[in-house]
Amino acid sequence: MKESIVPDTTSSKLRTAIYIDGGFFRKGSVFRRYCHQSRKWIDARALREFCNAYYARVSGRSPSVVQSVKACYFDGSYPAPVPSAVALLQRKEDQALTAMGYQVKRFPMKRAYRSISDRYHQQQVAAAHAASPVPELCPVGSEESRSAHALAGDEMPYTFKQKQVDTALSTAMVHAAHRNECDVAILVAGDNDFVPALQLLRARVGT
Repeated sequence: MKESIVPDTTSSKLRTAIYIDGGFFRKGSVFRRYCHQSRKWIDARALREFCNAYYARVSGRSPSVVQSVKACYFDGSYPAPVPSAVALLQRKEDQALTAMGYQVKRFPMKRAYRSISDRYHQQQVAAAHAASPVPELCPVGSEESRSAHALAGDEMPYTFKQKQVDTALSTAMVHAAHRNECDVAILVAGDNDFVPALQLLRARVGT
């Protein structure tokens, strides 16, 4: 998790904007559900609350002054033709995230052949799922036991890769800081491609 501070001296509240890379969130949630001892999905609503509590702790602020004013979820959308089950699940995911207060932004994904690591990961998750095939919630709360990513790619030699998500997410963070829409931007991602955007945000306020 990375954060960039954009101080606002006109308000006693610290306004946070949370930006989530959906691909990273999904992989982390699947790992936690099937490979972590907790065996639970990551709750998107709880993640938003955790981000605010985390920033309050590391900055030495009182949690009462940290206020979330924006939460954005960036992810890919499946290219046509899309199986009806996949389209339905994606709509449910969007509805669940919207109900949690997230702004959902999706960009067309590109089909790509699976790498060896992709196939190994798929096999590990499939084996864990087979060992405990119980009804469960998907990462964002819709009543499905498997994600759209799995439905669209099971038993196929290819997978789907995000496109434009990193650029759009970085642009949104810089734009929000430029318009003074937040004091703190919190990024939930695991990609070094975001480093230049974070450096730009820090340079803007000299930190």
